[in-house]
Amino acid sequence: MTIMNEPSARKHGPDLPSDDDNQGNIPADPFTALNAAYGMLLTDKDFQVMGGNPRGKMMLHNAHLHGMGVMRGFRMRRAPGRKLQVDPGLAVDGRGHELLLKTSHCLDLEDLLDADNGSSATGDTRTVHAGVYACFEACMTDPVPTLVDPCDVTRRHDEYSRILETCRLELRPGPCPASTLQFPRVRMLLGLLPLTEGDPAVAEATKDARHARREVTAAEPANRARALRDQFRRMATLDTLGPPDDCGTGADGTTGQPCGECLDHFGLFPISDDDAVVLAGIEIEVRDSGGQTEILRLQISYDHRNTLLPSSVIQELTCGEAPALLHLPGSAIGEAPQVIGDKVAAGPDGRTLTIPVTKPLHRRSVQRRAVLVSTLGERGWVEEDTANVIYDDAEGPAIIAELVRSLPDDAIIRLVIKGTGPTPVYGSDPAVPLAGVSGRRTGPSHEGLDAVLTFPNIDQLRLKEAAS
Repeated sequence: MTIMNEPSARKHGPDLPSDDDNQGNIPADPFTALNAAYGMLLTDKDFQVMGGNPRGKMMLHNAHLHGMGVMRGFRMRRAPGRKLQVDPGLAVDGRGHELLLKTSHCLDLEDLLDADNGSSATGDTRTVHAGVYACFEACMTDPVPTLVDPCDVTRRHDEYSRILETCRLELRPGPCPASTLQFPRVRMLLGLLPLTEGDPAVAEATKDARHARREVTAAEPANRARALRDQFRRMATLDTLGPPDDCGTGADGTTGQPCGECLDHFGLFPISDDDAVVLAGIEIEVRDSGGQTEILRLQISYDHRNTLLPSSVIQELTCGEAPALLHLPGSAIGEAPQVIGDKVAAGPDGRTLTIPVTKPLHRRSVQRRAVLVSTLGERGWVEEDTANVIYDDAEGPAIIAELVRSLPDDAIIRLVIKGTGPTPVYGSDPAVPLAGVSGRRTGPSHEGLDAVLTFPNIDQLRLKEAAS
């Protein structure tokens, strides 16, 4: 169940000599270069070293500084005849190979549907799960005559003069595996991984990341960005050091101590097992009847794909707002409650305002003085009296403000929900004050931010027009 991106009639030659850490049988040694001298006799081994040095450096650079993922393309769609069409694309695998699919290809789903692996039955139908992967492959092409003794029957009279790098597509039964996340301490520091308690596999990383977060949040607001930078560097350093007992044997023969040769132990590349690139996960719902298999639904999901961004895009993304870790003590981005401004609505009687919020609130923090309502009409600004303000979470967290009188039909409504001052609306988990209106810039979470909305009372006019 594989596809080459060149014609299948292409003849494959013998394996090429290669470094043990590289696939594809292509010479690639980033740390050995040719030292040519005048009059030196160069053999094929010397030219392999000459070509393998820059290739190995490129692979090492791709694998460590870019990582495994898709750079462009590989769109998929269902094709006639129980096939899955994969469009051209470009990717980098776990060992730094560039994978190029030049033309669209179709993968046959027949063998996948006949297999039982990765399927689950429900009634008279079953669902088959699989993943689409891109793998590096190389072959030798373009044979040319060689200078050999015609009487020497042990020598080949022609050799392949080109190495063609190809991309092989594979359909593998079963769900796509979860990707191995590198740099766990950095991810925990930035809130991309939870601070897992009780997991011995990440216990040390969790301890380091928790300490780093405390250092950042304890810094003065003006120094917090620099503190985050310093802790980011520290976590990245610890993540790249590796465990101290990779080999388990010290330089003096003892166990449990660093041996100084761990790089040779776990290899030069970050991916040591399967370096195939995940392109998509597919889910096929089929019905088996009368010896025939009918495809009812084919769903393609790119959720498991890792996409590599250009450096220019990453540079621009760094100009965005700093992570909320700069402001939220011990919490992740977006955990402070905010008012959903576009869903604030007045009731049919004009005396009730429903104010939805993004996070659950501390019920007793929702009080009359936390919500201020004023209207602008012919007499200018008028502060409206509130009869009651309650917290309602029956259909999603919301603040309900009941006014003493109905809002004027043609008035401009000014609504202020307090996130600052001595009695702000407060969240319940985490315990932080209201952070303004959702989608707008916020300040430090421990300071809070008022949610301020101004809008015409058009709801009442529409209701009266509909009634008339």
